[in-house]
Amino acid sequence: MKRPFWSSEKILSLSALFISLLTLVVFIYQTDLIREQQYKSVYPHLGFANHYGGTLRYEYVITNEGIGPALVEEVIVKYGDAKYEDIIDFVDDKMQEVDSVTYFHANLRKGRLIPAGEKISLIKLASEQDLEGTGLPLNTHRGSSKLYYVLNSDSLQIEVRYRSIYGETWIIRNGGKSPETL
Repeated sequence: MKRPFWSSEKILSLSALFISLLTLVVFIYQTDLIREQQYKSVYPHLGFANHYGGTLRYEYVITNEGIGPALVEEVIVKYGDAKYEDIIDFVDDKMQEVDSVTYFHANLRKGRLIPAGEKISLIKLASEQDLEGTGLPLNTHRGSSKLYYVLNSDSLQIEVRYRSIYGETWIIRNGGKSPETL
């Protein structure tokens, strides 16, 4: 007598194999989800912003609204055909002494770490208290407005390329809506 092809041992073996393969697929999918969650748990999200535009408290900032630190890889500042090392070099070139603007600045260069939730004032007008006793002229609304228009010119292009601690890379542009993945 011939044994049937589908014996209980074969069915049991194939069922075990199928369940093992299904478990492997689920395991791979879970691993991918965990990796994605880890990457998103340190996602940096940089952006440029104007605070108090047109006032004597004006400042131009870069913020990290993400939940992880951003490591600056490259900063490009262009105005027409001219290239600048830093935003402050551009402002110094475009603002004149007669504009009566005194400001503080922070450099944004390769290697700078911007922690999550941090705001860096790239350019901030000096207050009356800051200028008291220095002999420098007080800032004017005219100078503040000029600084605002210089930093928000359509011809000015600022690009910051940065990465997360996992090496994912993005680029943010002034006037841009959100970071772009590279």
